[in-house]
Amino acid sequence: MENYNPNSKNVQVLISENAYLSLLRNSLKYRVSTGNLAGFKKNNLIVIGKAKHFVGTNKLNEDISFKNEDYVKLMTWEEKLYNNDPPHYIVGWYKIWKGDFIPRGYDITTQMGKQGLNPEAFMIILNPDQITNVDPGLRIIRFKDLTDPRDVELEYLDFKVVFIEKNRKMSYIDILNNYQVKVEI
Repeated sequence: MENYNPNSKNVQVLISENAYLSLLRNSLKYRVSTGNLAGFKKNNLIVIGKAKHFVGTNKLNEDISFKNEDYVKLMTWEEKLYNNDPPHYIVGWYKIWKGDFIPRGYDITTQMGKQGLNPEAFMIILNPDQITNVDPGLRIIRFKDLTDPRDVELEYLDFKVVFIEKNRKMSYIDILNNYQVKVEI
């Protein structure tokens, strides 16, 4: 597994404060959660501006796959994304759970579908138990090759979380603890 390197000079993805806090909010509400990520590309950098929750549960073995109504909500959200400045599009999706930073079963199928439509699409796995002072508790993953779903090679992308000025001096644990007070669970 790749380690998080906040000082990498090869940053490929920027995560906005809004998107990261949305992921934190969902990690506080659900044990397992999934949704989509929207953003835009500027040169070789993908900026995640928004994260939208779709399905969540507090039961570990409950199915969190999209239902028909979730696809309708997704299409409605996608239409609104184009009104942003700059226009946003779906850059990937996320899964929140208290497990390894490794896609499994349904995650592989979902990522193959997303990446098949957009070769740059990725998934974020957030494990709130892995948040530390210096680590946001997530990894950004995509597949190097989609030809054999039984033998996928993972690529961990370098990223940074961008905070507004008041949060810059806070650690990720401080932000999580501060945010827990503000969020009604």
